Amino acid sequence: MNRERAKELLPIIQAYAEGKEIEYKWISDDDGPDGAWITPDGTFESGGEYRIKPEPFECWVNVYDTDGKSRYSYDSEEAAEKNISGTCRTIHMIEKTDE
Repeated sequence: MNRERAKELLPIIQAYAEGKEIEYKWISDDDGPDGAWITPDGTFESGGEYRIKPEPFECWVNVYDTDGKSRYSYDSEEAAEKNISGTCRTIHMIEKTDE
């Protein structure tokens, strides 16, 4: 590993030390397909690409039964419940990320 690679991996290694999930993807040297994002076993290889696993987007949506089209989204369940008026249901949505 050279100094440039160490600088590149430093934020990744710091995040790993703090308990965040890290993902690794093999980058093909030829025209073959690159690998999928996987969780490494704690070792850091010299090739490939690393990233901090992205947190999925999460929100709560109030859907009103009057027309089925009125929707309002909130950053927390508490905020969604605080803003309920009339007949509606609250839906908890979590983004599905690539695995």
